Amino acid sequence: MTPASNPIPFWRRWNDWHYCIIIALVVLAAFSIGCNYAFMMDWDDATFVVNNQHLAWTWENLRNYFTHQFLELYTPVPLVSLMFDHAFFGLNPIGYHLHNILLHTACALLLFAILRKLGLSSGIATLGALLWALSPQKVESVIWIAERKDVDCGLFAFASFLCFQIALECSHRRKRLALFCAAGVLGVLSIWSKPATVALPGIFIVYAMLYGYRTGRAAAKPVLFSFPAILFTLLAIGVSQHFTQTGVGHLERLWAIPLHNLFWYPLSALYPWRLNPIHVPIRAWHDIWGVIVAGVLATSGLLALARWRKIPWQTILCAALIIGGTTVPVLGLLRYTDYTHCDRYNYCVSAVVWAVVLPLLASLPWKKTWWLPTALTLLVGVFFIRTWCYLPYWETSDTFVAYIFHQPGVPNRKSYQMGINATLRTNNIPLLAVIRERMRTEPPPEGIYSAPPEDSPARLLDAHLTFVSGDFMEAYRIYEDIKQRSLALREKYVIPTELIQVMYQDLYQIYQQLGNSEAAQFYFQQLEKVNEYHSRQNADFPIGE
Repeated sequence: MTPASNPIPFWRRWNDWHYCIIIALVVLAAFSIGCNYAFMMDWDDATFVVNNQHLAWTWENLRNYFTHQFLELYTPVPLVSLMFDHAFFGLNPIGYHLHNILLHTACALLLFAILRKLGLSSGIATLGALLWALSPQKVESVIWIAERKDVDCGLFAFASFLCFQIALECSHRRKRLALFCAAGVLGVLSIWSKPATVALPGIFIVYAMLYGYRTGRAAAKPVLFSFPAILFTLLAIGVSQHFTQTGVGHLERLWAIPLHNLFWYPLSALYPWRLNPIHVPIRAWHDIWGVIVAGVLATSGLLALARWRKIPWQTILCAALIIGGTTVPVLGLLRYTDYTHCDRYNYCVSAVVWAVVLPLLASLPWKKTWWLPTALTLLVGVFFIRTWCYLPYWETSDTFVAYIFHQPGVPNRKSYQMGINATLRTNNIPLLAVIRERMRTEPPPEGIYSAPPEDSPARLLDAHLTFVSGDFMEAYRIYEDIKQRSLALREKYVIPTELIQVMYQDLYQIYQQLGNSEAAQFYFQQLEKVNEYHSRQNADFPIGE
């Protein structure tokens, strides 16, 4: 990570604008088909957009977003951006998707600018930006409207770091101060978009020290100059912490899961060998050790290359600190994320990984100058094809559920819950039967330390599938068996409210056919209570538990 010494700013070079146009066109072409996709109603799009009654431009809504957490995270910036979308597009998903894609494209262009400032050639910087932007891991962040948090966070983080880079090179005192302040304000917006960039002030300090070392200045001087940017971001973290519920997890997880994630995120940034749209539970110790061994080998290889190229230890240490700091929010040590891993948490981490690895690869003495660009171009093509093939699975909730439950490995409990919601809402009985079969053969785990869950959802699915097949009496028998065991269905986290609603609907029709009008009326009243619960839930501000 060596700062560039070219005196001509990259944005004034017409050649760089050619590459910017190429990046924008390729990224837009890769994700354009996603504009026609529906909202992911069962995967938080309903909560964030469709059923969110707080998207109108009112002072009360703005105050709530900036003074409360929303679904246990302090993310006011993306919620305000959704208010803009709602004002312009209503509930038409095309506008929301287009906004996400344009934001992601802007992130790719900012990353190109950062790579150019790090000294990479226009061609390698272009390929690096495309490798980051076209990774199929980015589909989750770009196509899923509820993950506007990712693209907003990345946009402001990249813009903040770019301003920081320019400020360090600026010799005019007032202009430098203004740039550092701008970097700080943009950093605030990034942290308030998603706490994935809470390490930003630390990254500023490390990069300023590296810049001072590379330019022959005392390290303390660039850090002192950049104090406004560091102060702004630290204050933003303080506000975010005030409104966010964080805490340390189970003690036995404090070394295994973080160590796994520390290596998994950088490794999968270089090549996403497995796509994880839903938190993948770590079910056995070999799931941890395999990633750790691969990570140690990859790190050792990169370190050997760096020392072979005589890269100073100070630069190596700074690069390691920046990668490690970026992964802190996704290690599972704090309640920013789930303990297990998924694609969307790699949005910012992967950019840092490419920013560290590409300069090292570019410094190698290639026998043919075209070898590295050719290899990176081929990888860009692979990423483009994988993204293009992966996108259709996000077209509807049903296609997404089908993708999850046809993959090897056991999905977590939330995927079962949301999958059941989606299939019940669309009355997709064949897919619901697939989910029931997975529950029968592979119960949904919470992780390697959890006990097997109750079988209540499975029994309710059995009853409903039996009912829709036309065997009303057998369905009646199963429902009666559930009632006799007196299961506290509403108190079970793994049982969706929609499944309770379906049970009441089925029992209402069964008792009508049996001629028991009193029981039928009872379940009709229960069904109305569930509907009222949904209405209240949509009207209340979802500040979390």
